[in-house]
Amino acid sequence: MVETAKEAARKAGGNVVKITKHTPPNLGSTCHRIEGRILLVEDVKTLADIEAGTDAIVDSTWNYAKLYVYRPTGPGLIIAYNLHLGDSVIARVQNNFAEEIIITQKGRNTLWARTESRAEVPIDIEYGKAYYLRCKVNMGIMAGRPDLQLVDPATGKVEYNAILKRKEKREEKKPNQ
Repeated sequence: MVETAKEAARKAGGNVVKITKHTPPNLGSTCHRIEGRILLVEDVKTLADIEAGTDAIVDSTWNYAKLYVYRPTGPGLIIAYNLHLGDSVIARVQNNFAEEIIITQKGRNTLWARTESRAEVPIDIEYGKAYYLRCKVNMGIMAGRPDLQLVDPATGKVEYNAILKRKEKREEKKPNQ
């Protein structure tokens, strides 16, 4: 199964398979089953961070937390939505989006978004920490539905930086105006 996952990653343009779930054989199936994420890692240091499961970098001098919000290219290209922290709109999330947001509101709260349905994820904000929120759109009946996931810092950092690098490359290709 691992070799099959590696081959799928190569075909998709990735070079890392991060296994997120393993189900051994049981009464329902005689096969091992795995789920995972395909990543493209461009430098070895980042790969080492993924393997070590690096936690959020904590800087005790901050009187805020950082929230890295990103949305890779995917379904629902034209659908955008407002991201809320509690009652406040903190970002307008659209396709191929990455933004660093400073959060000064400490403690338990909820990140949420709504299109034809509401998606939410609880978050316990601590000063000095970095959080990564992966935003997506799942197709619904009339419009896309927001999908919000807090991801581990190592994975989030790789995915967030990949979006920034793609944007930089596109900017470099644009003719001077």
